Amino acid sequence: MTDPILRQNDTESCRFSWFDGIKAPLALAAVLIIAACNGDGGDASDPPNTDQIPPASAPDHRTVLLDPTHPAWSEPAPDTFEAHLETTRGPFVIEVIREWAPVGADRFYNLIRHGYYDDVRFHRVVPDFITQWGVSGDPEVDAVWYERGMPDDTVVASNVRGTIAYAFTEPRTRATQIYINMVDNSRLDAGGFAPFGRITRGMGTVTVKGPAAASATATRAASSPKETPTWTRTSRS
Repeated sequence: MTDPILRQNDTESCRFSWFDGIKAPLALAAVLIIAACNGDGGDASDPPNTDQIPPASAPDHRTVLLDPTHPAWSEPAPDTFEAHLETTRGPFVIEVIREWAPVGADRFYNLIRHGYYDDVRFHRVVPDFITQWGVSGDPEVDAVWYERGMPDDTVVASNVRGTIAYAFTEPRTRATQIYINMVDNSRLDAGGFAPFGRITRGMGTVTVKGPAAASATATRAASSPKETPTWTRTSRS
């Protein structure tokens, strides 16, 4: 049976106070993107480069998010870069390697630059499988991007522990939702799930087990025909 790494329309369950650390033990508080230390991405123990890649100008921030045809979305990602994410459980760092999945890396790079992932929740936690996020807290932005699929990347890297890839339901439906492999899920490679990066620091931040995992997830009825109620999990306010 294929493991369900499907996109979820969590509009109903993701409209709440984003910074409530008690109700959201895995909530993204901020995103910072910086260039990698060297051409090959460096070692996980290397100190981060503090030269920040400037985000999109604040006045046009939401305008760009609401217009996926805006020229700003066509900027390619660097060959290798790091995304630093601050959460209510602490920070973690993602190293993105563009040659693994160029289309997906470019989408992630620009979503971060334009603030899409700011103040979102980790809406699905499945212990010993995946942690997933990527539903915007802005209903209008979420509506624009949920069906904004992109061409598929060829699977180059494997879904080993710590790698990240896009969730999808069908070919060309990768959009914004991303999952972290919490264990070796290399069996997902055959399903077309193409990792485009890996966590180099802070894996413990996104590793939730026991009572904490139970409080971060709740089974609910599916809200779209593409979902299966038996596995859908979301955080609730």
